[in-house]
Amino acid sequence: MYELLKDNHEKVMMELAAEASHSIECMSPYVKKEVTTKLLSRKKTTTSISLITNPSLRNLLSDSLDSEALTSWLAANGHVYGHASLHAKIYLFDRQMGIITSANLTNGGLRNNLEYGILFDNTQLVQQVSNELDCLYQDSLTDKLTRTKVNELV
Repeated sequence: MYELLKDNHEKVMMELAAEASHSIECMSPYVKKEVTTKLLSRKKTTTSISLITNPSLRNLLSDSLDSEALTSWLAANGHVYGHASLHAKIYLFDRQMGIITSANLTNGGLRNNLEYGILFDNTQLVQQVSNELDCLYQDSLTDKLTRTKVNELV
């Protein structure tokens, strides 16, 4: 299944987050606390969560990335990774459903802006995206962020 997403990013993402029973993996350079709070409130307590973002000083100072969002993610026992050249937006749910999109984890990205994306459950594509995420988690340019490191960013 492939489905074009245009006006319904938030609705689809929140439904998939609520349905995920094993894992939610997000890749977005811009992340806002309000969206993070909404997503985390919908996930099951047993569902693991991971985020790859771009924690550059520019993103923090421009208010495109909230350090509070990262702290919330970590407080929910999530894993947060930083990658300085990240621009991609990819979301995986239980490694069975995915979204590749232009939408960041912000109100603008999920609700207000004109954004396009593809929702998919194609096994081969899900596996390719999963493999890419696994490579990024291990990449030498990817830094695993802790609360201490997040606090040092600001």
